Amino acid sequence: MKLLAFGASNREGSLNRSLAKLAAASAEKHGVAVDFREFGTFDTPLYTHIEPGGAEPEGAQLFARCLAESNGMMIALPEYNWSYPGHLKNLIDWISRARPVPLAGKSCLLLSASTSAVGGIRGLLHFRQPLEALGTFVHPKMFTLANAGNEMDAKGEFKDAAQQKRLDATVADFVTFARNLS
Repeated sequence: MKLLAFGASNREGSLNRSLAKLAAASAEKHGVAVDFREFGTFDTPLYTHIEPGGAEPEGAQLFARCLAESNGMMIALPEYNWSYPGHLKNLIDWISRARPVPLAGKSCLLLSASTSAVGGIRGLLHFRQPLEALGTFVHPKMFTLANAGNEMDAKGEFKDAAQQKRLDATVADFVTFARNLS
């Protein structure tokens, strides 16, 4: 089985990129091949419309290819104003135009690291909607890390082994979920 993984942030020192890398390493411990990507490789212009005969931008095409080569994905995303980032919505809008829809039938684990006390859960709940509307099977358990600036060290690893254990349990459950769907 193969999973695509990325943190939906281009920010230097992104906590969500670090969380996505930790989730990828955890999945690999369960015998899963992981294609970890930097979110910037999926860069797309602002979605407005595809002209007849027009093609999706290169970043959207790459995302669609990565999805085609994977059984599912793990996405760690920041929370912006109680929702998910516009640049992630933009990418989803671009690939929703492809036929067949690249997200259809894929499994997905949502994660978020936030400096807030609620850990980004509001953004994850909002992001489920477009994914599920496009046929993605979003794992019912999501992983949130509240006060992430205090929970992770400068190398992007958990300071407390209990957080790693919690992530490992969530990823293990997701891997079983994804394998059953594949």
